[in-house]
Amino acid sequence: MLFRRKKKSSRLSDGGNPLQLLYAPDGLAVSVRDLRVNGVYRRVYSTAVLPAALVPWVLDRAYAFGDVEVSLHVVPVSNRDAVNKLTRKYTEAASQYELEVVRGGHITNRPELERKMAEAENVRQAIQFGYDRMYYCCLLFAVSSPSPDELEARCQAFENLMAGAGIRVQALEYWQDRGIHHLLPLGILPPHAARWQYQNLLSGGAACLAPLTSCDTGHASGVFVGFNLETGSPVFLDLFAKEMFAPHMFVFGQTGAGKSVTLSVLVGRNIACGRRVAFLDVEGEFRVMTEKMGGLHVRLDPAAEPVFNILDLEPEWDDRKKEFYVDVPGKVREVAALFSGVLEHRGEKLGVDGETHIEEALREEYAARGITRDPESLYEPGGKKLANGTFAVGRIKKRMPTISDVVRRIEARDGRVAFLLKPFTRGGTLGFLDGETKVSVRDVPAVCFNLKPTEKDDLMRFYATQAIFLWLWEHFVKAQKDVEKVLLVDEAWVFMRHPNAVQFLLAAAKRGRKYRTSLVIATQSFRDFASEDGQNIIAQCSAAFLMRSKPEEAKLLCGTLGYSDGVRDYISSIRKRGFGVLDIMDEMAKVRVYVTPWEWSMLEKKPDEMA
Repeated sequence: MLFRRKKKSSRLSDGGNPLQLLYAPDGLAVSVRDLRVNGVYRRVYSTAVLPAALVPWVLDRAYAFGDVEVSLHVVPVSNRDAVNKLTRKYTEAASQYELEVVRGGHITNRPELERKMAEAENVRQAIQFGYDRMYYCCLLFAVSSPSPDELEARCQAFENLMAGAGIRVQALEYWQDRGIHHLLPLGILPPHAARWQYQNLLSGGAACLAPLTSCDTGHASGVFVGFNLETGSPVFLDLFAKEMFAPHMFVFGQTGAGKSVTLSVLVGRNIACGRRVAFLDVEGEFRVMTEKMGGLHVRLDPAAEPVFNILDLEPEWDDRKKEFYVDVPGKVREVAALFSGVLEHRGEKLGVDGETHIEEALREEYAARGITRDPESLYEPGGKKLANGTFAVGRIKKRMPTISDVVRRIEARDGRVAFLLKPFTRGGTLGFLDGETKVSVRDVPAVCFNLKPTEKDDLMRFYATQAIFLWLWEHFVKAQKDVEKVLLVDEAWVFMRHPNAVQFLLAAAKRGRKYRTSLVIATQSFRDFASEDGQNIIAQCSAAFLMRSKPEEAKLLCGTLGYSDGVRDYISSIRKRGFGVLDIMDEMAKVRVYVTPWEWSMLEKKPDEMA
């Protein structure tokens, strides 16, 4: 089924057990509480009790349990029969009320009897006036297992699981063969007898038991995505909606699926909604959009002028003390670990002494500027003439140390360590981060880090990636806690090959909600996300957009993430760009991304690029 996530990977289908074998098996071995069909043991249940208030996801526990078949038989009740039945129910409650409360003076059951009378009367009026209908519903389950011992254990777990949802199931003792007969998709209605435990439900309750609870996917507000291919209705996505357990999104599609255009319009529309955006742009595809939206484009190239300083400090919020503070020791550890990791990637070892010298130099640089735990220590009084010739009236932020400042301090202690750090200073091959921050990320709606110039130098890309992660976490994620932000990581498979990058993505996925940050991960290769860490990152995403994919990639993705065969077949058969399956909290729909004419102009692309 396309519009629902696969219940759970079944172990019973791997041995070549097609559904047709249930229609005409070689034989049935029937016992009191279970039966064996083609080597598979099953136990069929009827439903004795349902919750008083049904919700659309009431059966999600059964679907997620795995190897459980569900059958729902719905029989409409004529309005005349329903009204007569409700009238009898009302009369019984009213008679009991008269005997116990009015004549007997006993008030113990008074609230319950009054509730029954009001409920029966309200439902009867709704049916009489045509506002609602009544249905008889028979809900059957079958739990399967390859062995009788495991079946017993699974059935016990299933009964407890359903009891937690307010559903009491009963095994059809001595009727297992009849139960499997009515559970098969043959349209054979169980007899209307007490043993099958039909439930009286109104339209809403009956709809909640149906496997399809919604014909549309999306939110009532948010950014416009495109159109639902089945219903033609517009689809909106709000990553920060309250019902989303995490504001993150996973986008998957092979080269040529229209992924870059899709990401551009989605992120651009988020910018138009007032959200801040940061790009990790591996291929340099988002420069045009960033600049046209008034953002900052940062080209990480040794020949480019440094734009931001990785040694900058920002106040952080202490949840325990309920105050802001400056984490100088944490910054010292992070920067020292950055240099140590990059040098180790190059084959150099700093050693304990080298790391100690770096940490001491960093602490001394911050101390020389009077920077302490107090957030006020980051600023100095205004009333001064600035370097650009203007005057500052209010307080101004102190000049932060640069990499060159730190290296100069280290030279007096350890010439070898200073020599190893020389490439990180301005003029060196890795000197594109040695300078003061030119623009505050607070002043621009978007900032794009272009990693394209680093593609031919593995060390340069490694250093740039780690430094960007460090800066983004400090100045983008944590520094604007009350602002909704989107962090787009394009071609994320590149970063999954470095453990430090994986840890950053995992931290952003797990802690991003706390800082109102949405992590949007896009990749054309799922194999790098099939690892345990990769699956943990995707598991934090409440939304996913699955675009055109090669059959082998689609099979791996759907098998790993539990999507149905319908999803796998659809995304591997898509021929047009911009088409895919949108999954929002396990509600799915086939969607076509729509790009407006002015957006094509902004992206400097042509509509035929999504044809």
